[in-house]
Amino acid sequence: MNISRIQKMAVQGDLSAEGLRYLLNCHCECEHLDYKVELEFSNDHNAISIVKDIVGMKNIGGGYLIIGVEDKTWSPKGIKSKTGLDSKLLRDQVRKYSGLEIEVDFVEHAINLDGENRLFAMILVRASAKFNKLKNPSFCKISSHANESWGIRNGDIYIRDGDQTVRLDDLAKLQEKLEDLQDRYQEADQLEATSIPSPFEIETGLFRLLPKEYGIFVGREQLLEKIKTAIEKDPRIWIINLYGPGGVGKSALATRVAYDYYASGKYEAILQLSAKDRELSPGVGVRALQPSLLSLEDLLDKILRLFTFTEYCSEEISVKKARALEILSACSTLIILDNMEAVSDGRIMEFVREFPPETKAKVLLTSRQRNSEWELPIQVPELSNSEIKEFITLRSRELNLDFPTNDENVIKKVSEISGGLPLAIQWILGDYARTKDLDAILKRVLTNQSPLLEFSFRNSWRTLDLEAQQALSVLPIFDEAPTLQEWRIALNWSIEKIERAKSKLVEATFVTEKTDQKSGNKIYIALPITLSFAKLELDKSGAFAKETRSRYEAYSQRISLSADNYSQSEDLFTKFDAKGENQKKAILLARMAEGQMSSLGYQEAEEYYRQALDIDPYSIYTLVSYGKFKANLFEYESAIDLINRALARVTKKSAFYVYYNLADVYGQMKEWRLKIKYLKEAIKYQTDTPAYLFTMAQHSLGVALGKTGNHIEAIQNFDEIINREFSRGYLSKSLVVAARTKKISLDRTNPEISRGFLDELIERCKQFNNAEEIVEELIHIRDEE
Repeated sequence: MNISRIQKMAVQGDLSAEGLRYLLNCHCECEHLDYKVELEFSNDHNAISIVKDIVGMKNIGGGYLIIGVEDKTWSPKGIKSKTGLDSKLLRDQVRKYSGLEIEVDFVEHAINLDGENRLFAMILVRASAKFNKLKNPSFCKISSHANESWGIRNGDIYIRDGDQTVRLDDLAKLQEKLEDLQDRYQEADQLEATSIPSPFEIETGLFRLLPKEYGIFVGREQLLEKIKTAIEKDPRIWIINLYGPGGVGKSALATRVAYDYYASGKYEAILQLSAKDRELSPGVGVRALQPSLLSLEDLLDKILRLFTFTEYCSEEISVKKARALEILSACSTLIILDNMEAVSDGRIMEFVREFPPETKAKVLLTSRQRNSEWELPIQVPELSNSEIKEFITLRSRELNLDFPTNDENVIKKVSEISGGLPLAIQWILGDYARTKDLDAILKRVLTNQSPLLEFSFRNSWRTLDLEAQQALSVLPIFDEAPTLQEWRIALNWSIEKIERAKSKLVEATFVTEKTDQKSGNKIYIALPITLSFAKLELDKSGAFAKETRSRYEAYSQRISLSADNYSQSEDLFTKFDAKGENQKKAILLARMAEGQMSSLGYQEAEEYYRQALDIDPYSIYTLVSYGKFKANLFEYESAIDLINRALARVTKKSAFYVYYNLADVYGQMKEWRLKIKYLKEAIKYQTDTPAYLFTMAQHSLGVALGKTGNHIEAIQNFDEIINREFSRGYLSKSLVVAARTKKISLDRTNPEISRGFLDELIERCKQFNNAEEIVEELIHIRDEE
């Protein structure tokens, strides 16, 4: 649950079905969210209870009451029938019992959960988001059952405190509550701004390799040998440029080279990055991607982090460049920079070209253009007829197809149809797997009614039944290739139904089943161009598209908000020194427990944790994860005991993880001084901690210091975050979050200089290329009342 997001939804007046789905999937109440089993105004006791909640929410900035959710278990059961209420009738009830005119809105949505439509009511309590206005709360103007303990008395002030509505007896407590909420919003925003998943498939030692974009690699052995010879042969040539048209296989070749060298141990280090930010597919459209290469500063930081020189990331760019060049002169390194045509920062190539003669680094580029400079160019052509034949032979064998691979006329026709692009060949095989009528396939694809790939795909699509079409169409909503369970959750299907659809799609070669190297789970991969086409189909499907996207978004929210979930299992094994099978099994069981928590399987989660500790009683990851689980259930004593057991065995690599999460538990208990103590321990391990996690910890430390009144030290921490942002050469949301929180501390200690600080900060930001959005947000913060 992101309390800041809920507050923003209320301010923006979000009453959509998608918004309701998000709120249902929070599975937790807070100041801005309350669940009710039913909405009952037939007796005064129930009516007054609801009115108190509405008044309380209005006084802390608005929020939602969701009707149809069981108390405590937060199970979304729904309501039996429409309530007959509307916004006007609800406002009348509030006025009747409190004498207040409060702006509330009422809607009902029927949404599909677990295969059935369920009805829910949604009450939005609107209020000002401005701190100065909230300091003057609404008080009840009439009495209702004043002699009863549950009644309302003239002059009563109600606010929300956690998951409860309470009567306020001291206005100073309202000020404290509003300040606490501001701090919690910042914490939630900081967590969301800095939670970045790793792009790498292999992330061990000095190796960072991106995922393969292919299941099998066919042909091009001579080209592969040519590339490797170019890389290895002449020490005076350290830049090799693979160039050719889009979709010809440049990235696949570069990735094959990376994995071959990784397997052979030829290089001490490999760093593979891609500037690809979209996939352009003929006849299909564009699919946005997340690049792993952004700018020169980004490249330098990744080189420095790879070799654990993280402390240099905060230095001036000239210092970072000098240190990176020293490293590359001392360690044999292969750097692969993919899709360079998408890079707008020309300084990257300037840096690569200025490697000194003694460098031990080699740089492999891919680009759609042949560079006019002096690096060695290697053209990547389309697949030859023999390679097409090899591709078809291997895939036919894999799929048990009787494709006529020995018929040269067929190979020639396929070559013409596909243009030698592997993706088009894959589609032709998919049609053949379904119909076995090759002549009909080739005739359909060769017509002039549609572009080549679109027509080929469209005909394959039409051979699928509705289940398979729907299953394929949802694949673009996933950030990574899904497991069968994730696929099923998005569709809200039974296991039998998704198994049927999956089998048809695998048979038709729309998707490929693969075992993920990190998790051991089977995942289902579709080619990028297939995903582009599928997205177009999904966009046509109306309510089905909205519901699947909403389900997956809610699912992603539940599993991605944990501060320690920033790496995959193999990385965890390394980080927590899990070398034996039992140590690895314990970590995997703990991760399974975390998965159960996301779906409210608390008993199942408890069982997984117990199994994990039976296997490895000293597993640091399991002890801390279990401790966090206990803290979420408010069992703080057990939580602290578990994490302290981990603390007794902490290593340099795991120290940040343990101290940070122990501090987080004390923060939940509002034991601010203990939270400060352990956060200060955590940030001692900066060199062993990803920059975004270190920033998050330092921000939390600043907030906790502010809680104890130590605003001077709090401001020092926020200043360090801000200065570090400026030193990176490009700005991120972390600067905005730190600036907002520093302003809060200044407002409480020295409000005269608060506006001047922001004016100065805005001027500094204007010097950066990506400053427009950042400056806009800073101006908004400055002008807030």
